Amino acid sequence: MSRKAKDYIILTVVLLLVTTIFAIVIYDAVMLNKPPEPLDIYIDKTPINYKDADKAVFAFKFSHAITNLTSDIGINSNNEGLQDLISKVLDAMGKARIPAEKLGKIADVITKASVDIVDFFTKNGDIPDEKLQEMIETAKIEHIANFSNDFFKETTLTEDEFSLSLYHYMRANATTKYKQAMYKLGEKDYVTFISNTLYLVNTLGEISQNEQKVESNVLQAVIYELGSKYLEILDKVGIEAIQTVLGFGWHYTGADPKVASLNIYLDSITGKLGYLFGIAGYTMKAITNEDIDKLAYFVTLDEGKEKNDCLIYLQSIISKAVFSGMVNSLKYLDGQITNLNELFPDLKNMIVDSYRLRNTLTNEEESAELVEYYENNFDKFAQALVYFSDKTLTLEEIMAMEDNEIYTNLLDNAKHINDFNVVLDDFVFNIIFVWARNILTGANLEA
Repeated sequence: MSRKAKDYIILTVVLLLVTTIFAIVIYDAVMLNKPPEPLDIYIDKTPINYKDADKAVFAFKFSHAITNLTSDIGINSNNEGLQDLISKVLDAMGKARIPAEKLGKIADVITKASVDIVDFFTKNGDIPDEKLQEMIETAKIEHIANFSNDFFKETTLTEDEFSLSLYHYMRANATTKYKQAMYKLGEKDYVTFISNTLYLVNTLGEISQNEQKVESNVLQAVIYELGSKYLEILDKVGIEAIQTVLGFGWHYTGADPKVASLNIYLDSITGKLGYLFGIAGYTMKAITNEDIDKLAYFVTLDEGKEKNDCLIYLQSIISKAVFSGMVNSLKYLDGQITNLNELFPDLKNMIVDSYRLRNTLTNEEESAELVEYYENNFDKFAQALVYFSDKTLTLEEIMAMEDNEIYTNLLDNAKHINDFNVVLDDFVFNIIFVWARNILTGANLEA
């Protein structure tokens, strides 16, 4: 099997296992507007002991599912590091008081997912390019959202249960730098930051597939509250702590000649990751019920002027919100950048460098055409943001417009905003790939 194939398999494995770790913190209903559970007078915080007779069978099933998967791909089930990892995970889940029965359900999901993973590792020869392309296309944010939906439903875990498991695991086993970032956030904000982010991704994924109907006022309240929480956390801890919590606290080391280039690309990315949450926070707070209703209507329309009218309206609203968010979030950069003219080149480099970082790690040749595509699309996106920043248009005004030069300019800029989704999706893919690869293989490169 080629190195390229193995690298993409690494991503597939990690997307399955990491979404097992992170994405199951999400409710499939609108959590923040859900009626509160009745409070018991006494809340038992004693860790669950999975060695008790009535619980041990579920813990064994959970451990067995993991060791089966790893042994089938060449890792000895008696490996000391693997057994230590399983023990630490169970310890964290016990502290979070996850019912033992749910360990069995998690084991069932791991076993179900392991068939495809083992298939990839045991298949002889290279994976065809078209298969790799299919993996690239599906291993993105939609894939994560889809997997998290299924995983949550099948395991019946709640957001609080798994968020606390993750918190206890990282508090016990993370690096000193990571723990410092955790303590800076505090338990409540740590859980909120991770779980609610994925919760929103999951909810929007369900809506896009028409699997869940949510009232626009409810969804708007969730979006607004999460956006407010992003800003509150950034104001409290700054972007460096956010980047550490996201798992980007490493630096490449080793004798490999690629190390210097990798660190240049990595610095280009990590310096702005936390800042992106500021943009997201301000943008979320600007979204209204009416915008959500129009978006829901837009996706039902066939191609034609009415759909173009809606596209212009929606992208003008989004553009103004993003533009304002970019300006307001400059404060998180501590005076390093003071205006958007300075910011745009850095964001464009961030996107290109995420691609170059992944390519360098996987020893792939850089595509000049793809780099040009990223740069051109970003330039058009930035131009469109500025274009819409001083325009206030109602949908009725847009619908009444003739098909003239003014309308054409509006539509072209709206399409530039819309087309940027492809670049953004690639950026997310590259970030997840690099992050996943470093979790599995580490950041120390041999010559």
